[in-house]
Amino acid sequence: MIFRDRDYFQDVHGDLYQVLGSIHLSDRVFALEKYHRLEKSEFLTNPSKKNEGLSEFDLIKIQQNVSIPINPLEEVSPHKFRIWIQKDTGDQFYRILPNYSSISAKNNIAENRYASFSTIFQRNMIMVPKKDITIHWIPNQRLHELTDWFEGRLSEQLEKLRTFDSLERECIEVSICISDIFNISLSNIGVTGSLLWKGHHSESDIDLMIYGHENSRKILDFSYQEYSSLDGNDQNAQKIEHSYLRRYNKMEILPIAQKLSLKSGLSMEECFEQILYKPYLFFYRDRKISITFAPSLQNLPKCPLFLPSSHFKSLGMCRIQLKVESDEWGFDYPGLFSVEVKKVLHTSPNLEKIAKQVKRLMVYEHEFIGFYRVGDIIEVKGILQKASKVPDYTNSWDIIDTYQILVGASESFGNEYIRKIKIQKD
Repeated sequence: MIFRDRDYFQDVHGDLYQVLGSIHLSDRVFALEKYHRLEKSEFLTNPSKKNEGLSEFDLIKIQQNVSIPINPLEEVSPHKFRIWIQKDTGDQFYRILPNYSSISAKNNIAENRYASFSTIFQRNMIMVPKKDITIHWIPNQRLHELTDWFEGRLSEQLEKLRTFDSLERECIEVSICISDIFNISLSNIGVTGSLLWKGHHSESDIDLMIYGHENSRKILDFSYQEYSSLDGNDQNAQKIEHSYLRRYNKMEILPIAQKLSLKSGLSMEECFEQILYKPYLFFYRDRKISITFAPSLQNLPKCPLFLPSSHFKSLGMCRIQLKVESDEWGFDYPGLFSVEVKKVLHTSPNLEKIAKQVKRLMVYEHEFIGFYRVGDIIEVKGILQKASKVPDYTNSWDIIDTYQILVGASESFGNEYIRKIKIQKD
């Protein structure tokens, strides 16, 4: 059984997990617990089928039985008072992961029954035994389930289409739109989030997965063009213009910039400028569309992220200027870049010599993924780590010891960033 980033699964206790990354142990899966299943005795007597907000009484009832971690970003989470209902079973779930910040992840791990010390990361992680997984939802299989109604006679097609709700139909539309605009086979597109496990509601986003580095490039290479530089004769630009797909406007970017400012310590203005040119932020009609990239099954054997025998030792904070040498694995989660040190800007005196030997940049914070390409000069503030027994970036069959910068750890929350200094022009 292969688990890739943003797959979902249910454990023997009925709780739902989101898979974290695409590299795992032979018998366990790295994940975060996202939804806690309520017991029948906890079920709300009249939950809205639209999963509307809970009353104060209902919230107290749930809190008596569900451990809810305190989170500094919780006040901006739209999920605090919501129940999710699984379409097939009627089971009710309470979301316990309010967002994907490193602080939320730390609290999520601390409360989980499967948390244990990872010799790779040298910290506690949720590692769910595969034997405890009862259902495994796979994004591209779910999208195939939604789109295979094209097959068969017209009467059969209409019969199948009638079983889908409005959000599922919209998901079919946007997936076909992405497939057509960027020439990506539907078999390499998946749907994740609540649509994957059929717990969605009318206000859910549509969260898409794009599998395979060659398909990621099709979106990134087009989307990296600035709005003003788009050639009016470009076929992809014309397709977007005449579809319901559109980029974020400036008002829609503001809340994202606010979150990035909180996570990084950078000014709102700088975060806004950075996100303005994030290459793949889209709306379809008036619904948010998130796009996440993951390796194909053919890409996976060459992944240089880590091995079961690898381990990362944190040495201290470091601010450093780097040149991106390779971004082949930089857009998956976690992002991994091959880099060349241009200048060590600040670190402890005893770490300066080590910092000059950094060869990798590992990014576990989604907000910092998607901006950087080969040739870019970037300034990074994060944790300097020794990476032992890791695959070589350019030849994953070679096992090396090296140094890396980690962005996305809970201990550096609010005090880490990646900013562009010089952009490589194609």
